[in-house]
Amino acid sequence: MAFEVQANAIVRMNTEHDLFFIEENEPNLYREAADCLMRVLHGAIERQVDSVQKWGIAFATNNPICTNRSMAEIAASLGCSKASLSYEARRFCTEHGLPPSRYMRSEATSIASMKSRKRHIAHKTNERLANSSSRAD
Repeated sequence: MAFEVQANAIVRMNTEHDLFFIEENEPNLYREAADCLMRVLHGAIERQVDSVQKWGIAFATNNPICTNRSMAEIAASLGCSKASLSYEARRFCTEHGLPPSRYMRSEATSIASMKSRKRHIAHKTNERLANSSSRAD
């Protein structure tokens, strides 16, 4: 009941463009609304059928169903790779302007990892080419 009254206050204040009033007089209103929406989001995720998309979103939003579970464990149960789950989580965060969750690498770490992987692949490719040309001689 109290939230309904506060929710109506948000609508009324937004239509009057008086957001400063809310911030000064109801400092926790936005936090309460965000907490409520997170509970709705988590509930909706938990009710989905197991899929890469469900778990990617769950990891991206720090959903409680991820507690004490790793991406690798979930990926194995779904029959996919950890990279698939990570990709789905990163895609969701990017689409919705969210920072990486605690289950995900930071942007800087992801870029460094990608560069390292590319160097590793290039090195292995050069080794194979060198070995195949030396056999041809």
